[in-house]
Amino acid sequence: RRDLERMESNQLIQRYHGGIRSIDTVTAETPIKERHNVNLSEKRRIAQKAASLIQPNELIFIDSGSTTLSMIDFITDNSITVITNGILQAQKFNCFLLCGFMSMRSNAVMGKETVRLLKSFRYDKAFLGANAIDLKLGILAPDDNECELKTAILGCTKETYVLADNS
Repeated sequence: RRDLERMESNQLIQRYHGGIRSIDTVTAETPIKERHNVNLSEKRRIAQKAASLIQPNELIFIDSGSTTLSMIDFITDNSITVITNGILQAQKFNCFLLCGFMSMRSNAVMGKETVRLLKSFRYDKAFLGANAIDLKLGILAPDDNECELKTAILGCTKETYVLADNS
């Protein structure tokens, strides 16, 4: 217990009833509205390229995220069907919004219900956001629910693209 108290006072861990967790997992993610303005020109170039990959009549999934949000501005084809878990994405585009628990931090819906509904479709293309990318671990997100959604989409789509700038 003394060791844990010392580690907590050094901000290495956070204690809670029944356990501890690394302080790295406690660090709050920057809200999407703040991330949207970071590297804006780079995100817009990535978003424009991603939108150019969409073909008429496709069913596509657009993940929540600041770069995928930029992509909406470049989609001009009205024959496509868009499914998203992003609240901000849904506000900018006529689409189907998945249901689930609302995350105020990321302005996205997520959870087991979201993943179950996500898996009921077969997508032509999926465009995913990422908080980080690791060569060994793959696409990283600060939340288990987001990771589960990103993993689930891989089994439901013909082509998957990760939209990420260097931030």
